[in-house]
Amino acid sequence: MVQHFNMGWYKCQPDPIAARRLVDQHRLLNIHQLRALFPEAVLIRERVLGLTKSFIVYGGWDMRPDVGGVVD
Repeated sequence: MVQHFNMGWYKCQPDPIAARRLVDQHRLLNIHQLRALFPEAVLIRERVLGLTKSFIVYGGWDMRPDVGGVVD
């Protein structure tokens, strides 16, 4: 698809090597991997026509500045 269509902010890559390089830069996570990363979070399945399209992670990260969180 990347070779034939613009994908969001990524432009069409007609060259197969460039297209493969672009695709290999991304990693999709499944629900078990998300649960391991955010054990305290609420995970919401975003569905389209009954199929899971994506997951939304709500909360579940530590906001203390000493562990890398952002606090204003």
